[in-house]
Amino acid sequence: MSAAPRRGSRSGSMDEDSSSPTNPYAMLHRGQSKRAPNIPVGDGLAAIMSRKTEAPPYEDLINFPRAKDKDEIRCVMCGLPPGPGCVIPRQNKDVCKECDKSTWQHCASSVYFKWCKGCGLPPG
Repeated sequence: MSAAPRRGSRSGSMDEDSSSPTNPYAMLHRGQSKRAPNIPVGDGLAAIMSRKTEAPPYEDLINFPRAKDKDEIRCVMCGLPPGPGCVIPRQNKDVCKECDKSTWQHCASSVYFKWCKGCGLPPG
């Protein structure tokens, strides 16, 4: 399943399992988490919440490895480097503003998560 980018300025993003030749980091995409287009409600949400599954560790959630130096910084979720369509606040552990607004689903566990604005980690 491949998702279209949400904005024209983010056309090089690597959401879900898409691969874009315009993104120089495409070969690093791990595909561990995807944006959740629809969050279950009602009985579906109750069933998910009853599982009480713990959130996987940070390294298991991110789609791209963290940069080792400032010249390699990119969003660990969409893979975009900082620029006009991608702002990565220092306190967000390399998660851009667009990705920290989204609800995500970890592919292996089906756990839904959002990034904590203060620390850059999923709430636990």
